[in-house]
Parts: sequence; structure tokens; C-alpha cells
Amino acid sequence: MNTIKQLRHFLALARELHFARAASQLGISQAALSNEIKKLETSLGFQLFDRSDRWEITLTDAGKSFCNGIKDIPETLDFAKTNAAEIARGKAGTLSIAISYFYYDYFNLGEVCRKMQERYPNVKLRICDMQRSSQVRECLKQGQADVGFMMLEPDASGTQGGLEIKRVCPIELMIGMTAKHPLAKKEFLTAADLKNAHWIIPPKEEIPSIHKKLEDYYMENSQTMPIIKLEIIGFTGICQMISTGLGIGFVPELFGHRQNLIMKKTPFPMFRQLVAAKSENNNSLLVKNFISLIPQK
Repeated sequence: MNTIKQLRHFLALARELHFARAASQLGISQAALSNEIKKLETSLGFQLFDRSDRWEITLTDAGKSFCNGIKDIPETLDFAKTNAAEIARGKAGTLSIAISYFYYDYFNLGEVCRKMQERYPNVKLRICDMQRSSQVRECLKQGQADVGFMMLEPDASGTQGGLEIKRVCPIELMIGMTAKHPLAKKEFLTAADLKNAHWIIPPKEEIPSIHKKLEDYYMENSQTMPIIKLEIIGFTGICQMISTGLGIGFVPELFGHRQNLIMKKTPFPMFRQLVAAKSENNNSLLVKNFISLIPQK
């Protein structure tokens, strides 16, 4: 089998056509160079050089053809080696990012990407906007994204459900309603105000904590259960249903204002946590380098 060392030696001699000069370039003896060339020729089964003139060697026709065919191999190998080493150190490669799109209001992903490109210019970023956190989570679990930004419970941290989590910032949920809603002019909402309200919230299996907090509040303050008028997945849909006057619902403060809703403080704390997450099986240094640039609030 031909070795890269033999190919490098052959190319040096093919350029110089002089054993002494080529050996000097390679930092080896003429005897060692001659021995490597003979090994290469034996392996190939044909002569690469014409040595009939003791003062001058030339490439055979086969040698010229072989030289043209392999001349780029060392350079290609060096590039591949350098690029692979950069990837191993987390300084090159492609990083796939999934983010639920409205989190841009709370988190400057562009600034993190700018820092990443500044520090690691050989890294290519691929960003995919999604509607819901559940879609981001599934992308991470399926290996379709390296890093995901999504909303979890306010105490989310560490490792959960096969994902390693870094807390980014808390997101306050408020009660959204139209300007025509009977409660729109109230400065503060009480249990009595909310007793007969019609709620539009995510299904219990999607975000069970919202249902539990709402049910606990109603039972504690009015010994009743909330009236769930409509269940819908995703804050975009919730806002649209609220805007038609179908009821009230929990939405992130900034998102609600963007949808021209009247936003009211909840009579009980209602927060979610924006997190950056990766699969606990993803040990890529590239991913770790990116996550290390994400600020925490």
C-alpha cells in the first residue's frame, strides 16, 4: 500500500528531479529517499523515474501521469486534517438551531450568532423557526437540531427528559383580553372578577402547570372550577381566539401587546422559563462553545 510519506517524497523528487535537493527539502538522506522511491515503484509495478543518466533523472511517461493524478493529494489531506481538527475543537462545522419564533422578542439570538461567527468564523449556522416548544423538543430528540430554544416550567434546570438545559430568562404570562371585554377597564383582577370568565388556554397535556395553577386558584378563592371555553396549542392561536372576543387567556406580555390585546397582571404568579437545550447525548464541543455564549438573566 502506498503511504502518504512515499507520495510526498515522490512529489518532491518529481519537482526537483535531483536526489540531493529533494532529500534536503524533505530533511532526509539521499539513501532514505532512494529507498522510499524504490518501495513505491515496487508497489505500483512500474518505474516512475528514468535513472539511465547518472547526472540527470527524468520522469517516465508513467511517472508523469502518476504525478498529475496525485499532485493535489497532500494538500487535500492537509486541508481535511486541519478542518477535522477544527471541528474536533468546536471551531468549525455546521450548527443547527431550532427556536420557537416569538422568543426573538425576549432573547437576542442574533447577537449570540454574531459572537459565534466572530470567534469561530469557520462555523456555519443553520436556524429554523418553529411555532411551538414541543416541536423544538422533538427536533432535539430526533437529532434534527443541535441546540433548541423553548419554554419550560419556571424551575426548569439541569437535565430533563434527555435534554440538558441552560436557563436564559423568565417569561411572565399575563391575562390577555380585547379592549371591549368587561374586565378591560379593571386595574387589578380579583377572584370575583374571574369567577365567570371564559378561558382560552393550552390543553392540559400540553402545559399541565397552567391548568393546575388556575384550578388551584379557583378552588381556593371561589370553590369552583374555571370555565375552559376553548383549548388551543400555541400562543398565536390563543391570541387570535382572544381577539375575536371568545374569552381571555394567558399569553406572554410582549406577545400580547404585539397582537393589540389588553394585558392584565394575573392575581397569582404565572411564569415560564425560556431555556437553551441540547440532547444529553450530544457532546459536541461546537454545541458547548455556542451555549457558553448565551447570556442568562
